[in-house]
Amino acid sequence: MHDDPLSQTSTRSSDPLRVTVVDFDMSFGQLILFLVKAAIAAVPAVIILAFLSAILLGILGGILGGLAGLI
Repeated sequence: MHDDPLSQTSTRSSDPLRVTVVDFDMSFGQLILFLVKAAIAAVPAVIILAFLSAILLGILGGILGGLAGLI
């Protein structure tokens, strides 16, 4: 008998494959480099979210300001 967990997987592709991570080997330098890259990659996302928020708040402010003038 084989104890290979991959040989016991379901043949249906709709079933999720459950995985347990037992060990993650990464040096401290690689971890720092990864975190610096993630922080740099987050800067454009924050700029885009701030731009979209400003547009949305401007539109809502205009609509609510116009409605406040009707009261």
